[in-house]
Amino acid sequence: MPRKPIALRKDYAVGSGQVRLSVLVGDRQYGTSMVFLDDELLANGDIDELPLGAGGEIAGRTLTVYTVVTDVRDKKNDMSVTWILTGGEKTATIERSGSGAKSFGSQMFKAVFELTGDE
Repeated sequence: MPRKPIALRKDYAVGSGQVRLSVLVGDRQYGTSMVFLDDELLANGDIDELPLGAGGEIAGRTLTVYTVVTDVRDKKNDMSVTWILTGGEKTATIERSGSGAKSFGSQMFKAVFELTGDE
């Protein structure tokens, strides 16, 4: 039976400039991501400084990132995902870790960011 996703929900205060997202898969594992702004698919695959839009245009929207990490290492099945958001009031770097249910298994990571603006 598949494991539940390792999930994260967080607010991110956008600034007035371009907001960008990077997704890093750690522990020398393999991963791929899908990025949605509300219900619109923005990108899939490797995510490196993906432009999401100017802060004023995306404030009030929801950014959702699904990342599937597959264990490709013989000795360990540790895995992690780091999400990096830039262009807001502060850079956000958030990491979650876990392990596959079995050797050479996969694990879903899900991050939901509520993009907030000046109130």
